[in-house]
Order: sequence, then structure tokens, then C-alpha cells
Amino acid sequence: MLIRYQIGKRRFNRRGSGGVQYFSSYGKAVAVGLLERLCLFVANVCGLAGLFLLAVEGYNQIKV
Repeated sequence: MLIRYQIGKRRFNRRGSGGVQYFSSYGKAVAVGLLERLCLFVANVCGLAGLFLLAVEGYNQIKV
């Protein structure tokens, strides 16, 4: 959750008055985009893994 918040905040801070994100170079824009997508993917995987572990723990509690 914290990762998604930080990425959203950074995106918000890069926006200008027209709502468009501004970068100093094309390479920086591509690198930031890839890094943000990778971080969001990792955050989503961590969230799903946590839900899976909670489900397994709940199943183990019922089983006993």
C-alpha cells in the first residue's frame, strides 16, 4: 500500500498545470515509467501473497 501511495504522489508532483507529466529527457521518462510499472507489479504481488497467506492461515485454523 505504501509503495502505491509513494508512486502516486511522485506522479502527482510531476504534473504541470495542464495535467501532463514533465521530464527533462525522453530517456528519463522511459526509465521512470518502467521503474514505476515494476514497483507497482511488485506491490501487487506482495498484496496478493499476503492475502494468500491469510487464506492459508485461516484454512489451517479451521482444520485444527
